[in-house]
Amino acid sequence: GPDAKFRPVFANDGVWILDRVTLKAGEIKFRQNDKWEVDFGDDGADGTLEAGGANIAVTAGTYGITLDFSKPGAPTYKITKK
Repeated sequence: GPDAKFRPVFANDGVWILDRVTLKAGEIKFRQNDKWEVDFGDDGADGTLEAGGANIAVTAGTYGITLDFSKPGAPTYKITKK
């Protein structure tokens, strides 16, 4: 299916949210503009995003996801079960 689209949080520049997304068990990555030239994964599964990093393991379910690029050089993410 189509990729889920994040929306910016205008009160906090650099923070992007996805309110509800249903994921299948497997792996995800975050990519810019539906292309693979810029993608982020998580080396070490520590909640910090790295450009070209490892796939992120997920279990099936409905989640909210927040990407935080507001601190230069230290982007993070949170995946919260809904």
